[in-house]
Amino acid sequence: MLLNYYIIRGLAAEWAGPESESSLIGSVILEAWSSSAEELTLLLGSAGGEETSLRVCVKPGLSYTFRQPGAGKPRKNTTPLFKSLYGQTITQVVVADRDRVLDLRTAGRLTIRSFLFGSAANVLVLDPSGDLVEAFRSKAAQRSVPESRPAPDPQTAQDIAARWPSGAQELSKALTRAVPLFDRWLAEEAVARAGLSIADACLAGGHDFEKLATAVQSVREDLDSPTPILYREERTPIALSLIRLSRPPGESQVFESVDTAVRALVRATLSERGFRTGYEPLLSAVEQAAVKARQALLAMEKELTRPSRADQYEKWGHLLMASEAGAPAGRERVELPDLFGDGAPVTIPLNDAQSGLENANRYYDRARRSRRAREEATRRVTQAGVWAQETASLLDELRLVEDGKGLKAFLKSNADSVARVKGKSGKAREGIPFRVYSLGSGYVVWVGRNARQNDQLTFKHARKHDLWMHARGVAGSHTVLRRDSKTTMPPPLILDQAAGIAAWHSKARGSELVPVIVTERKYVRSPRKALPGAVLVDREEVLIVRPRIPKESD
Repeated sequence: MLLNYYIIRGLAAEWAGPESESSLIGSVILEAWSSSAEELTLLLGSAGGEETSLRVCVKPGLSYTFRQPGAGKPRKNTTPLFKSLYGQTITQVVVADRDRVLDLRTAGRLTIRSFLFGSAANVLVLDPSGDLVEAFRSKAAQRSVPESRPAPDPQTAQDIAARWPSGAQELSKALTRAVPLFDRWLAEEAVARAGLSIADACLAGGHDFEKLATAVQSVREDLDSPTPILYREERTPIALSLIRLSRPPGESQVFESVDTAVRALVRATLSERGFRTGYEPLLSAVEQAAVKARQALLAMEKELTRPSRADQYEKWGHLLMASEAGAPAGRERVELPDLFGDGAPVTIPLNDAQSGLENANRYYDRARRSRRAREEATRRVTQAGVWAQETASLLDELRLVEDGKGLKAFLKSNADSVARVKGKSGKAREGIPFRVYSLGSGYVVWVGRNARQNDQLTFKHARKHDLWMHARGVAGSHTVLRRDSKTTMPPPLILDQAAGIAAWHSKARGSELVPVIVTERKYVRSPRKALPGAVLVDREEVLIVRPRIPKESD
């Protein structure tokens, strides 16, 4: 519950006061619209020409109303509503007796009734007879006007005792059941003022109820002369109280009016909820990515500690070539003296379908492949180490973010790393229609998907100092390695990875090694009347790379 009955009552008193700066009396309804399914805005004009927006939200569990200067109307995606109210002058602001129902009454005898609680929260327009003219929510289903239901408001100790719930529970929670108009904070204040020594509501007796009744009445009297105070824990709003609490739940900020206090509460609440909605899933994703990156690095480092068999394979090839090159096929193994060691016999497994020479060449090939695999594993460990460090730093930085502004700055400065964490490398991101690959250390590669995108990527999106790549002599995608500035050159590992991506997205993907053109984008131009994707390169360097894309990409 964002606004309790007493806060709504305080708003109504200020809005109805003819001398109040927050007064709505005499304001003319100029327009009404909605930009979401849960919030309605009334634009009000004063005699002095000033405009005020009255916003009403009917989202279950987050119902509120507050006033703000100016129109604040979005330029698009708004739906005009309640046209019968246009030109109507507000003459009265009334809150229902002991209920969170607020009426704005007009000179034309129309009523704007806001139900600010529960799943039935709504805004209705009623005619002079109290019949429904229009409803904001559930227009088809809203056929009648709900009646206001005054909440019980026990005055005496006997009244409170009669409504006191049974069972073990906190005193303040039991008091909210007995006095429904009190929210958690008012109930805790009453309990604090009562000074009860019992620990559980089920232990309350007659003398305790007398103390509670006196405390409740004391709170009510203070509420008649409100002092709006917003309690926060750092930037997070905790409670809005119209009285100073004996046990403040956080730092306090006092406001001159209920109107300004409610506006601050709603804005802070919406800001905090928006921040948490974006922050908490991101924090979880980065935490998981950091753990996985660290685990992957440790596993790869452990794998590298195992001895390579390349030297053994090469030695067997040499022994076979020296002694068995002319031997026919048909044997499963052979025992030969170690010519390159101590001369002890060495048993070498053979493929019985191959001759001695073919078996020697097979072991030479296995030695080469084993060394390449070890080189690739070493390269991958380096990459994994960079990513593990990057995710750890990313997590440290994210844990320092405290609000929406900080989150926005974090996302902007770490866009590529966040995209990789979320598994979006190689996929189109919002505003970027190309394939996107994050290489770590802030480097990102964009790859066109077709001839039209190749043109857009190269001549509209790439900056002059970005590095442009393309597999040489074959059809393929334009590939751009983004650079922060023309003075920063990516390290060789990053260049190699980017060129490997360019080779992968070409007709030479199946080749072992592919030559790839690398140049700054400013040296790439489009010939006159050329088909989309056709370019001329004025200066170029060539890298010979294996076609490959990052493991985590599509």
